[in-house]
Order: sequence, then C-alpha cells, then structure tokens
Amino acid sequence: MQKDAEKTHRLQTQLSEAQQGLPDTAEELRKKDQALEAQEKLLKDMEQDQKRLWETLEEAERALEQGVKDKELIIGQMKTVEAALSEAKEQATASAAEAAAPLPSLQLQTLPEEATAGRPEAESLQVRV
Repeated sequence: MQKDAEKTHRLQTQLSEAQQGLPDTAEELRKKDQALEAQEKLLKDMEQDQKRLWETLEEAERALEQGVKDKELIIGQMKTVEAALSEAKEQATASAAEAAAPLPSLQLQTLPEEATAGRPEAESLQVRV
C-alpha cells in the first residue's frame, strides 16, 4: 500500500506540475497562433502582390507587342511616303528636262478677207492685229 501511496503522490505531483505549466503552455500556444496568423497574412499579401506583378507584366508584354506593330506600321507608311516622294522627284526632274527643251514655234496665218466674207464663224476666229 505504501507503494500505491507513493505512486499516487508522484502522480499528484506530476499532475500539479502539469497544471501549473498549463497557463504557460496556453500562453505559448497563443503566441505561436498569433505568429502563425501573421505569417498567413504575409503569405496572402505576397500572393496578391505576385498576382498584381504578373498582371502588370502581362500588360507590359501586350504594350510591347502593340509597340512593335505600331513601329512596323509606321515603317510601312514611311516607305510609302518615301516612294511617293521619290516618284515626285523623278516627275519633277522629267518636267524640268521637258521645260528645258525648245518649244515648237507657232505661226499664225490669217485667211484673206475674201475667204471669210459671208462666213461669220470664220470671221470670229480671225485675229485682228
């Protein structure tokens, strides 16, 4: 019986010590729980930041692709303008060459008065000098 009493006393002592440590353990668990909640919040914030960064990256990629298309369009338009300018220069050069060539001379001849007599249409076409 004495062994049982010693055993009971030891168990009561262990129980008492465990009960005394219980508030400390509960406080430690609360602190760990708060730390875990803070870590979960940080993780959630980081995931949201990562999502926003990916969206921004995708927008930037689309903007770059559109920039490349715009650049190609502008280059095409510039080539068209350059070709039109070149053609206009060629035409101006050809016109200048034609202008430098001597013009054929025109000689006016008038009909004698007898040929135009009684013909008002012929008379109206005659130049009076």
